[in-house]
Amino acid sequence: MRFSFLASSFLSSLLLFNTIGSSQAKDAVNAPTVEAAAKATSPDISLPNGVLSDSTRWQMLEGADGNGKATLRPGQGPSVIVKGALATPLAVGDLQRSNLNGTLRFRVPAECPDWTSVAMTFYGSNNARTYAMVIFKRPDAPIGQGEILVEGSTRKACTLTPNTWYTMAVKQAQKTLSVKIWPDGTPEPTQWALQVSVSNPQVERVGVRTYGGEVEVAGLKMSGQRGQAPVLDRSLFPTPIFDREPGYVELYWKACEQAFAHVLEQPGLPQPRYMDEALWDDTIWIWDTCFMALYSRYAPRALPGIESLQNFYEPMHDGVRLHLADSPTSIIVQHPDNPPLFAWVEWQSYQMSGDKARLRWLLKDKKFLQKNYDWFNTIHRGQTFPWARAGVALSPQPLGFQWNGVASGMDNSPRFAGKDVLAIDALAQQGLNAKCIMLMAAAIGDSQIQKQFQAEYSRIRDLINTHYWDEVDGFYYDLMPDGKTFSRVRTPASFWPILAGMATPQQIERMAAHVRDPKDLGGIVPWVTVSRSDPAFNAANGNYWNGAMWLPTAYMGIRALTENGHGELADQTAEAVLRHMYLTYRDYSPHTIWECYNPSKPEPAYHGSNLVTPNFCGWSALGPISLFIENVIGFQSIDAQKNVVQWRLHQTGRHGIRDLRFGKIITDIIADGQNHINVVSTGAFTLVVNGKNFRVKQGKNVFSLT
Repeated sequence: MRFSFLASSFLSSLLLFNTIGSSQAKDAVNAPTVEAAAKATSPDISLPNGVLSDSTRWQMLEGADGNGKATLRPGQGPSVIVKGALATPLAVGDLQRSNLNGTLRFRVPAECPDWTSVAMTFYGSNNARTYAMVIFKRPDAPIGQGEILVEGSTRKACTLTPNTWYTMAVKQAQKTLSVKIWPDGTPEPTQWALQVSVSNPQVERVGVRTYGGEVEVAGLKMSGQRGQAPVLDRSLFPTPIFDREPGYVELYWKACEQAFAHVLEQPGLPQPRYMDEALWDDTIWIWDTCFMALYSRYAPRALPGIESLQNFYEPMHDGVRLHLADSPTSIIVQHPDNPPLFAWVEWQSYQMSGDKARLRWLLKDKKFLQKNYDWFNTIHRGQTFPWARAGVALSPQPLGFQWNGVASGMDNSPRFAGKDVLAIDALAQQGLNAKCIMLMAAAIGDSQIQKQFQAEYSRIRDLINTHYWDEVDGFYYDLMPDGKTFSRVRTPASFWPILAGMATPQQIERMAAHVRDPKDLGGIVPWVTVSRSDPAFNAANGNYWNGAMWLPTAYMGIRALTENGHGELADQTAEAVLRHMYLTYRDYSPHTIWECYNPSKPEPAYHGSNLVTPNFCGWSALGPISLFIENVIGFQSIDAQKNVVQWRLHQTGRHGIRDLRFGKIITDIIADGQNHINVVSTGAFTLVVNGKNFRVKQGKNVFSLT
């Protein structure tokens, strides 16, 4: 689902494809920066003096023309000569959005090729970068007729004197990157030459980058204010109890902390306080937000999960512009045709809230879910929208939808490699949408909407079982463009029809067998994103969707089994997923939660040569929060409207949950490990434990399991 893009071809060489471990620059020394900027920022982050001349501190990235390695060699006096890109850690801390100020001195060369430049660059944890660049020579112009450039798109012409030293000053404050330059012997300008809204405020490394040739630089200085993650109020979250493995509880709180730190507030949005996917502050993603809303329902006072969908509904289906009151730019939806999961997520949220007023607002007042369903059926490939960055990749066809990896969310999946397949997940997700709209319509007593979407659901179910089911392999496959040939690439995407309730018990059993098979979708790390027997499977590091374990697809597959008669296998694979995440958190540095995971050992996965994004809660909180509560502890189903909690009690020892909220009820439900369940509740409800009903009364309750 992630990609980088630049405004022109020469700037593509600025992308970096190397990474290093956690920040190591612990030394705090005086590193003065631009005087005006320093006054506004306390210097508790800094680079050591003379850092440029210490080659041991630098990682040499690609060369000046995108090939080979960068070089760093001594210049005259304290200066050095840089060719290419180099970076060094900056100790800003975990999850922090820091304010930084820096200066770099550079000498404009006497002679140089077109586009020769120097840049100061801030790198995020996933190698996303923001930068400020000075170009010394535009094409067909003399040296000195250049540009100041920020973030690849915003530029300003400038005039430079060859063989003269200049200072570049850069300030990054939350979402704004500012830059100015001035020659030696002249006063520092009071105004910034450029100020641009940028998309990568998290900073882990800083660097110097030259393009087109060697550039002499000196005096790199960086200081700033360490950002502070918001303090987590644990009273806003349920408290899991699991004495057998306290590490799962520790990981749960880490996920809550990271998710809460990624709640952003942007004035001017339909929903100003919203869940951020942990990548770019100026971008929102449909399927990321949907999956985040699934775990947010356990802590709705802290995490505005379901509310965040408003930032899609209104621009997509109500004509509202995504304007930020404090920014010259607008926040934007990345992929308009990301998986259509709104109705499923709204139905899951309703199970916890029992809020029929929201269902009426969605289906009768605004008709957002019906509009989205129809919209997905009628958009066409190449179509663009003012609220979306990418164009539409989806192409509706008589037998379903042609899609691609990036729009589907499974970027480099071998499902799509060189093939314009009819995607099983796109069609099944539309069927799931129809089913959930039908259920919501029934809940509010609207028989017309219910019948309409019952017919749509039946149509899609029949289409899938007629054309996408392979009786030989016992698997739902993507179809090749001819509509007759199975792709025979097995991935978790094929479990969407199971989740949508479209399969027979026999089909579900055959699908489950692929999850049990350690040479297929199972193994020590289950729910790998392509079969272990597939030639594209990358056992070494997963290579993103070539075998890594991703929480959204693992969670979906586990829910599909949970809801369709295979609870034991669902629970086993859920704990295997959670265990893998915990061991990675415990043993791999930095100790955090990752975008996706290595399929063979407790480490994060890679995307090409890059480690994937850390601190990714984001959807990866589905493991430590949702899978932990629903499958490992075992609260598989909660119905706030009927006041029923289903508990598949399968663990030993003391375990359960405190401060679980659904509807108007707050409850503690704890098994003591000695055949008793202790329940404290603010109201009456039914607790179903392995098929046996217990009537919970307001106050304290003790139930015997013998």
